Amino acid sequence: MKNIFIISDIIDPCLGSEFRIALKALEILYEEKLKFIDEVKLLIPRRNKNIENLNIWFSERNIENIIIEEFKFEYADTNGNHNSKFLFIRDLINFYRKARKAIPIEPSKKNIIFKCGQVNWVFYLIFLFFFKKSKSEKIVCAPISGFIYIKLRDCIELPFKTRIYYILYNAFIFVGRFLFRFLYIFKNNYYFLFATYSDCHIFHKEFKDKIYSEIQLYNTGDFLEKESRNYVTKNKSSSILWSGHLVHRKNPLLALRIISDILKFSKIEKIYFIGNGPLNSDVFDYMEKTNLKTNKRFIYISNLSRYEFLKVVKKVDYVLITSLREVNSIFFLESLFFNKKIFAIKNSGIMDFDLANVVLLDSSKFRNAKEISEVIIQAIEPEELVDFTSKEYLQSRYYLEKHNLINLLKSL
Repeated sequence: MKNIFIISDIIDPCLGSEFRIALKALEILYEEKLKFIDEVKLLIPRRNKNIENLNIWFSERNIENIIIEEFKFEYADTNGNHNSKFLFIRDLINFYRKARKAIPIEPSKKNIIFKCGQVNWVFYLIFLFFFKKSKSEKIVCAPISGFIYIKLRDCIELPFKTRIYYILYNAFIFVGRFLFRFLYIFKNNYYFLFATYSDCHIFHKEFKDKIYSEIQLYNTGDFLEKESRNYVTKNKSSSILWSGHLVHRKNPLLALRIISDILKFSKIEKIYFIGNGPLNSDVFDYMEKTNLKTNKRFIYISNLSRYEFLKVVKKVDYVLITSLREVNSIFFLESLFFNKKIFAIKNSGIMDFDLANVVLLDSSKFRNAKEISEVIIQAIEPEELVDFTSKEYLQSRYYLEKHNLINLLKSL
């Protein structure tokens, strides 16, 4: 028999997608009721009310016999948040060290240590430093990502200093690729599943059996509908949505420049722009300068509850994504679930979805926002009825990933 110890540095069923990554694995393990597993133990830090929320989540799904062992974050505030990344990493190191000591090494039993939480390779590197395995242990890391370089040509409309930042960022990723390739991947001492085909292909040419997305691909939680097809007709007044954290990686200024052109040169009825963040002042200045604030066809919303946000996603016709990098963007996946037509800068995880209703904007073909907006304007006036069915693709990929995880655990 095998014992599974799931190590998750952030977990809470009541918070955003990055806090729900380990929940996907727990659901799969419980659904499959794997006979070779003797015990599942969840080792997690206490953050705010995550333990209470987990117990409610287990109860709602009739999930039983999951043992929770909690650890304390010494440098966090009462809500479990940290004032800096440095303090979070200090707590993370302490958590990994304590979790390692809490897992007994028993030669008579096989332990599977399953790291499932923050997906960036930096956090996995810290984890692997403390989890050198014994002969009776197998260590699985899933999902892992962050090995994709930021293409400088994608930094359309971004300032020069941001481009310098991403040059240094790419150099950092180069080091990460080197470390994983020679310390972990080629030695086959550890088992990795990747969040995107792009990340996986860096290390494995045959990659379909090593894919495992960070979040549920087709489940929008509290807003499922039996019929989610979206129809766009030529005579229908239409609308566009952009949403995201206002940071350089999401490139909201490029989005606003594209939106300004669409409002000038198309008959689009409404454009929704949802988000806030460090670039608030730059975004507001641009809105003021271009009179977007007074344009009745432009709707800016700072924050929305998940339910209200999904109502907006459901009712719009098109979605615009200008990110320099995405892994498994929950906004992108929710838009796919509702079968929206998506215009997205071609990068990392988004490249996994070459579908009829996903228009991948290759930055090598565009020099500025105006050229991108021209392509979008041409595409938002379809000549015939369009029936999108991307939800079916999400379901099929989820089943593939589910089998990937189950087959890996069986083989260990």
